[in-house]
Amino acid sequence: MAERVDSQQAKARLRMQGVSKRFGATVALQDVGIEVASGEVL
Repeated sequence: MAERVDSQQAKARLRMQGVSKRFGATVALQDVGIEVASGEVL
C-alpha cells in the first residue's frame, strides 16, 4: 500500500506507527498505527 500525504496528514498533531504491545506470550497489538489531527478528540 502506497503512503500518500495530503493536507490532513500535514496537520497531524500525533502520529504513531509500528506500535506493538504484548502481555507475556499474548500479542494484544502488532504493527498498529494511529494519527490524530489538530482538533480531533481521542
